[in-house]
Amino acid sequence: MERGILGGSFDPIHSGHVKLACDAAELLNLSEIWLVPARQQPLKDCLLASPKHRVAMCRLAALECSALRVCDIEMERCGPSFTVETVDALVRAHPGTRWTFLAGTDALLSFAHWREPERITQLCRIVTVERGGVSWGQLSSLLPEPLLRGVHFVRAEILPWSASEVRQRVSRRQLITGMVPPAVEQYILEHNLYEQVSR
Repeated sequence: MERGILGGSFDPIHSGHVKLACDAAELLNLSEIWLVPARQQPLKDCLLASPKHRVAMCRLAALECSALRVCDIEMERCGPSFTVETVDALVRAHPGTRWTFLAGTDALLSFAHWREPERITQLCRIVTVERGGVSWGQLSSLLPEPLLRGVHFVRAEILPWSASEVRQRVSRRQLITGMVPPAVEQYILEHNLYEQVSR
């Protein structure tokens, strides 16, 4: 079976994440895309919504596309969520699956500083799309050659939304309709998430 992994803080998950996952499933002929929310990201500041809320929002977003599943494997571990540990655990638990790890070019700018990046390229196929104003040309010129060989680029339409923009709009009491799936928008409002965000 061919499965994809889309990890992230998902604080909150937004429509750009969902479109990327759904498009990747079709473009790469993947049976499923697993959304894997991080408990604690090593290279990011503390997350604002609790693990419980972020998993719940991912489950609601997954209803938007039949290929989407939610995997809370990183929520079960204490401490930072390292991609290599997650992918290794999934490979061991599902020996009949070929895994594809999805990431934007902006996220992969720091790939050389991830834990055991070479090991990640051995465990799964890495597919990237242009995101966050970082072109494939920029990324490929910055990644060390051994890592670059393990990264594959595909062209896909990416929505311009970011989680930080969603949080800021909520804190300013501005509409986020369309930026997140409707059920996620309702969840954010019902649970008063991000109302005190200043960044």
